Amino acid sequence: MSAFDFRNRLQFEIAASLSMVAFAGLAVIAVVMGSMASRVVEDAALDRLRMGSRYIERFMLEDQLKPNELALRLRATDPESLGGEWFVYHADQRLAGGHAEPPTMTPELHELLVLASTGQEVLRSSGFAQRDLWIGLGVRAAQGSGGVLLGRVSREELRTHLRPLLQSGAWVLVVGSLVVLVFGTYLLRQRIVRPVQRLSRLARAVTDGNWAARAAVEGEDELAELANHLNAMTESLTEQRQALVRAQRSIFQNERLASVGQLSAGIAHEVGNPIAAILGFTEVLLRSDSYSAEHAQILERVRDEALRVRTLVRDILDLTRPQTLQRVEINPNELLQRLVERVSAQPDYADLALQFSATRGLPSIYVDTGRVEQILSNLIENAAHAVRDREESTVRVWAALVTSGDTLQRRRTDASRHAVTIFVEDNGPGISVEDQPHLYDPFFTRKDPGEGTGLGLWNAHRLALLMDGSLDVESSPGRTVFSLTLPAADTSEGKADDNAADSDH
Repeated sequence: MSAFDFRNRLQFEIAASLSMVAFAGLAVIAVVMGSMASRVVEDAALDRLRMGSRYIERFMLEDQLKPNELALRLRATDPESLGGEWFVYHADQRLAGGHAEPPTMTPELHELLVLASTGQEVLRSSGFAQRDLWIGLGVRAAQGSGGVLLGRVSREELRTHLRPLLQSGAWVLVVGSLVVLVFGTYLLRQRIVRPVQRLSRLARAVTDGNWAARAAVEGEDELAELANHLNAMTESLTEQRQALVRAQRSIFQNERLASVGQLSAGIAHEVGNPIAAILGFTEVLLRSDSYSAEHAQILERVRDEALRVRTLVRDILDLTRPQTLQRVEINPNELLQRLVERVSAQPDYADLALQFSATRGLPSIYVDTGRVEQILSNLIENAAHAVRDREESTVRVWAALVTSGDTLQRRRTDASRHAVTIFVEDNGPGISVEDQPHLYDPFFTRKDPGEGTGLGLWNAHRLALLMDGSLDVESSPGRTVFSLTLPAADTSEGKADDNAADSDH
């Protein structure tokens, strides 16, 4: 069953339960209202019978009528004017006459006559007009003779008066049920179903990988509390996922580093000794005068290439050694100013327009300054290489306080909320989309042979991660920007112990 069907079924079950509860409550109200309406109809009928009995008793006494004469008088009188049908009985319970056919003498009717003959008023009724309504009372006839008057309102007549009240009550109950159902369903959707659906959509979004999704918190009820807990759970899962990504990245980097270490150890063993021998023999041959200038030039080239191979082996060995960090607190502008001054003084960058822009209000960063300068020097060197054939070669360096929502930081996973990003921008040809995923792979380079080993960016990226930062790139034709993000001093993990040295091993 799909989530949509489940939500509809849940909504239907809650609405059905609400309707059943409302119906049960309204049914109880209907019974109470019906009983009250029946009581009102019976009381009105009794009032009419009592008025009719007083009228009969008055003209019976005034005219000195005997039971038989009273029966004749009643037969000639309209029952409606007397509140119902009346019957006259002698003191010995013999029927003298009345409005209609004489009722069948039943034990209940006999008991009613006996009680009424004592002179008290006797009633017999039932709820909801299930049977006839009777009233009995004893009277004194002419010449001291006594009798009993029995008045009756038939159940058909009672039902005739009760039916409009019950119909009106039924309409009230129907309208009330509809109002409760409609309002209850609306309130159910607004207060329960829709908030639950929003929480369900949030859960699906997080399941689909949207870790930035959050539930809107409205009010202070239980659902708002649930939304707060769900947001807290999502944030906790996001932090745990980021920690897992960092751990996986560290494991992957360590595995690659171990592979490179094994490779470099093998190279040092298998290649180092032959290279040393080649260099030794080449030096011996260069000291000899038995070679022509052309042959000497060839030997010098052999020596240079052998030296380059030996340098590459040593670089690889240096990269595979454990890297330790000695962190200090420093202002980013001060660090960049010092770096730019040192780079600008180098002859290789004499024709490069290296621009530095200071930004006010930057927090201090807590880093290994030597490692940061190593990263930035590599970035500036790559930028200078990229713009060397440009008529106007420009490399800009600046720092800024960048939030996680900025475009250049959308791939950042390790930086703290308070972080400083150092940018190195050049106006070179740019990096192709196909090459960008491989920039941080060891030995990947697009430089000509002899101009680069492909280890600079790989090492810069590794050092950035080691300092709890990140190294990102954004490139398009005519513009490339590398961004080194480093945690600010007030948020850096490990600052509590200033003497502790971080290591990638």
